[in-house]
Amino acid sequence: MKRLLSLSLALLVVATLVASCAKDNTGGGDTTAGDTSSAAAETTVADTTKAPETTKAPETTPKETEPETEPNPPEDLIDYESIVNTKKDVTNLVDIESLEWDVEGFNDQEQAPNLFDGDTATKYCCPLPPIFSFKTTEPVKLTAYAHATANDNSQYGRAPEEWIFWASNDGENWVQLDYVQQASQIIERVDYTYYAFLIDEDKQGEYQYYKFEVIEAEGGTTFQMSEFQIFTD
Repeated sequence: MKRLLSLSLALLVVATLVASCAKDNTGGGDTTAGDTSSAAAETTVADTTKAPETTKAPETTPKETEPETEPNPPEDLIDYESIVNTKKDVTNLVDIESLEWDVEGFNDQEQAPNLFDGDTATKYCCPLPPIFSFKTTEPVKLTAYAHATANDNSQYGRAPEEWIFWASNDGENWVQLDYVQQASQIIERVDYTYYAFLIDEDKQGEYQYYKFEVIEAEGGTTFQMSEFQIFTD
């Protein structure tokens, strides 16, 4: 009888232990699953609400621009007659055979040699931008030069507005004698009229090659000039 009671008691204890283990396993599993789901949810929310990363735009260096050229208007109007009376006209030293020009006149009667024929009734008239060059028969130190308007400047304004007067000792290496912009400040829309220009003392020197580069005309796309003269002291 005692053995039967002991066996029954042992079975009761085992049953109680099995039931307890089953409960613990079930509860632990639920808790682990819940914690994992909760963590995953929190991670999703965090990832969703996080501000997207932005890439900083690369720094750029402002594009360099060439400095603006300062206007270089001519000197005050120079009395042409005073130049003729106080300086020596050496236009006769120009070697006409050396005269060259890169833009042809509009016709045979409007070519560059007309600039040195002493007659304002003829002219060099051509499209922009022309350059004419010449050599003197000997080196000469120029201190002034002049050029004259032609027959219809009063109507069309074809006198040069911007130009550079160059000089050289070898015809290859050039120095700037004079640079003029906004010449219409002194050159009026008149015909057959001479205008004189002084060469700064620090630019003067004995040269034998010269060229006159026309950049703009006052009235548009056509340039004309009737005479060109050079002077020394």
